[in-house]
Amino acid sequence: MPSPRPLVPILCAVGVIAVLGAVVALVYAGRHAPPLVVVTVVQDPVATARKLSERMQNAITSHGDLTLILPDAKTLADKNPKCFEAQLLLGQLYIALNRYDLAYGPARQALNLRPLGSELAKLLGTLAANTERLDEAEQLYRQALDKSPRSRERGMVYAMLGSVLRQKNKLDEADGAYASAIGDDAFLIPAHTARAELALLRHDTQAALDRIEEGTTWAASDPQVDQTPLLVMKARVLLALGKTDDAYRLLMTEVAPEKRLTLLTADALAQVWEKQGKPAKAAVYYEGVLAELQRPLGPDERPPEKTDANAKQAQIKEARAQAARWWRLAGNEEAAKKYE
Repeated sequence: MPSPRPLVPILCAVGVIAVLGAVVALVYAGRHAPPLVVVTVVQDPVATARKLSERMQNAITSHGDLTLILPDAKTLADKNPKCFEAQLLLGQLYIALNRYDLAYGPARQALNLRPLGSELAKLLGTLAANTERLDEAEQLYRQALDKSPRSRERGMVYAMLGSVLRQKNKLDEADGAYASAIGDDAFLIPAHTARAELALLRHDTQAALDRIEEGTTWAASDPQVDQTPLLVMKARVLLALGKTDDAYRLLMTEVAPEKRLTLLTADALAQVWEKQGKPAKAAVYYEGVLAELQRPLGPDERPPEKTDANAKQAQIKEARAQAARWWRLAGNEEAAKKYE
């Protein structure tokens, strides 16, 4: 009996025939069918920007590597110059990477695309707090104001402009910018305190008190508004008037410094203790401020809404410098060196 034929060659032959048949069928269909239409799926840049924004926020929260997101964000913004979300994202990412110099371009492009909103105002505010390019910052804020109707966001940008103008020593223009900020948002307490401080720089204590009174009147109508900056500013005016005891009483009773361990409160109290000849008390208080700044948040605590990691590091550095300064003024060189 003849041996059975091997199956492998047969199966291979069948396979080759099947493939050839499929190729012939496709060629025939190609000759007699309508032209092939290729459909290209275009990715939605807005949706992509939102996904990248989520990745950015997750990386910030988990201390991840933000540079991994940068190539995608830059490509998205470059390919979609008319997409507001893409430009805003790139600006936010540059700021998160401490590349404030590179954030101006996307911020300017975003302003060209859409009126001022809360997210863009926040981006501009971060630039204001961290920039040394004052001329460019002034130009950017004026561009934002030119395109914006009256709103709280516009008030914020007027206050930012005031800060830049003050740094450029244009004090009268700065005062006008702060006044415009209050015109847009009367509850913008930093603008009231800034106007009072400008008056104090001009040695016009009455005008400073008037600015504080105006801000206090507005703040009193909203229990959620923190009046602490106004109270501290009033204490500084009282010190300028030589009323050290009144300033100390105000700080200790109305500001409650043991519950508000901040540089703002410390700076005012230090002036009081300096006049009282008690520099060691100022040093100890700055140590308390430093400890509060470095304290890890508890499980039920949330960071302040406007937390800026760079700003916080700057505050920690300032608290250390002040603790060293006041210990040195108190004659305690050993304590001072701990903070240098």
